[in-house]
Amino acid sequence: RYGSRFVTAREVHAHGVEAALQHIPEGARVVVTLDCDSLDPSIMPGVAARTPGGVNYTQATDLIAGLGKRARIAGFDLVELYPPADIDGLSALTAARLLVNAIGAIVRQPRWEG
Repeated sequence: RYGSRFVTAREVHAHGVEAALQHIPEGARVVVTLDCDSLDPSIMPGVAARTPGGVNYTQATDLIAGLGKRARIAGFDLVELYPPADIDGLSALTAARLLVNAIGAIVRQPRWEG
């Protein structure tokens, strides 16, 4: 009823990030909550529920960049990061790089009127 649409990692693997981005109305104001459990454990092992087959790093950064071009990012957060389960700081590094990508997408996004 609210217009939400779930796009699975499998769909992103099969059809690219456009499988998700196509559902975002052009110019929409969006708040992005990136669940670290949705990322493949090869890049994000520091989560409570590691599940193979998640979104990879390139897909995650392409999603963020695509959102910045398509919509107005009003907020961004990472959730479900669990540092005690991290391996060699990989999750912390990945999270930091994703946040930097989000900041970059936000400052580069077009200024929307209204």
